[in-house]
Amino acid sequence: MLPRKPTPIPNPLVLRVVSVTKQYGGKKAVHNVSFEVGAGEIVGLLGPNGAGKTTMMNLIAGLVRPTAGTIEIEGHDVFREPIQAKQARFFVPDTPAPFSGMTGAEYLHFVAAAYGIPAGERDSRMAPYVRGFHLEDHLDKKVSACSHGTKQKLVLTAAFLVRPRLLMLDEPLIGLDTPAAVFLKDALKAHAAKGGSVLMSTHLMFLAEELCDRVVILSRGRRVAAGTLASLRARAGDEQATLEELFLELTRNGTEV
Repeated sequence: MLPRKPTPIPNPLVLRVVSVTKQYGGKKAVHNVSFEVGAGEIVGLLGPNGAGKTTMMNLIAGLVRPTAGTIEIEGHDVFREPIQAKQARFFVPDTPAPFSGMTGAEYLHFVAAAYGIPAGERDSRMAPYVRGFHLEDHLDKKVSACSHGTKQKLVLTAAFLVRPRLLMLDEPLIGLDTPAAVFLKDALKAHAAKGGSVLMSTHLMFLAEELCDRVVILSRGRRVAAGTLASLRARAGDEQATLEELFLELTRNGTEV
């Protein structure tokens, strides 16, 4: 039940988004959005289709440049210090695309090497996630021969084995079967308990309510709310409201609280 632990934003800050705008032609996909993610926090990025969630994730991942504003990961500007910022994050997009010419095992070792994981630690780091996602029979297959769900599990395994300071996931349950989804939720909780941070974009209110310490709600490219479930209830004046009810009301009105 959100919040998982009723504490203020932890320090140090792992992610800092300040007044970020992204404009395509005359349309602002993201407009003047600010929020933060602290160490050990799981933060949900919520919004209806077209709200700007994927654009925001791509901006933080350094895949597109903002029109205005700054994004820092562990104090490193994503675009001025891209190498340092990239070493501190791992992004799992909604349509993962691991290198198709590699086998599953080759892909995992390639990612581990890119993040500087010593060769002697790689197998032991990935083993719990290979078992948890039931990938044992897929490591010797070419990635190109794997299903979407298996590719998703491979990328998630890569994410956890490098132990990033900021783990970013865009709609992480897409393509996962029920056992894998349950394992993923437990793995995310464990990652946060060890001090790692998670930013998760999702349209699933039950997932956000179960996992997230705080949520940031976007509508039409703008931030309309941010906080714990308790704080959003208090601001809305409804102590019994569910996250889904608050989400519908906030995105309908489009006014910040």
